[in-house]
Amino acid sequence: IRTPMNAIVGFSQLLLRHEKNPDKVKKYTEKIVISSQHLLNLINDVLDMSKIESGKTTLNLSDVNIADIVQEIDNIIRPQAKQKKQTLIISSDNVEYGWIKTDKLRLNQILLNILSNAVKYTPEYGMITFEIRGMNHTGSQFAKYKFKISDNGIGMSDGYIKEIFKPFTREDNNVTDNVQGTGLGMAIAKQYVDLMGGKIEVSSRKGIGSTFTVEIPLLIAEHVRTEKEEKLRKDMDLHGLHVLLAEDNDLNAEIAAALLEEQ
Repeated sequence: IRTPMNAIVGFSQLLLRHEKNPDKVKKYTEKIVISSQHLLNLINDVLDMSKIESGKTTLNLSDVNIADIVQEIDNIIRPQAKQKKQTLIISSDNVEYGWIKTDKLRLNQILLNILSNAVKYTPEYGMITFEIRGMNHTGSQFAKYKFKISDNGIGMSDGYIKEIFKPFTREDNNVTDNVQGTGLGMAIAKQYVDLMGGKIEVSSRKGIGSTFTVEIPLLIAEHVRTEKEEKLRKDMDLHGLHVLLAEDNDLNAEIAAALLEEQ
């Protein structure tokens, strides 16, 4: 926590000293944003892990579409892969039930944690594949899904594979030293997969790449959203509306008000 926090404080002080230099203002602001995002991710991971270990984590189920989940993940991961000139291939097979009832946030987090690592630990021009496959049904209410994520990145040693799902563990090498991470992503993914009644497995070879396989039984949704509800969501317009914003922190209120004004 201290490392990104020191960067935020340091660059903020430099920003105040060089406020009349547009180039430096832009440069320092960008570094503050990057450090802030890293700090927020770290805090979220620590809080998630703390909640998991205290046994207070519960699933918030809602009807979601597998296609929507995959699209949201694609929207986040593809720009990261593109930045490293990597090829990202997403495919699906035998997905009979698109609508499921699950904890969308947690399922997203499981898959994003794995995919983010694939991008981080795969060199430029590498390849990452994300496969979604429907499996045999486990009863009238559940459909089983397999999510397989492979890369041709740096891979892991046999010794580290045994430790990968333990909190605060990262393989010590020249590549990981230069990549931001908390060592909590895989531990959190494993805990959430367990909570959902699934399983997660990993195979990897040094210098060849890694493959993560997640199998989860998911409830088949009782109903789907109507076209009318979808249309209402797409046509929503904030122009002319009056919004009551309740916020006890002045800085948060200022940010929220500015974002609302932009809409």
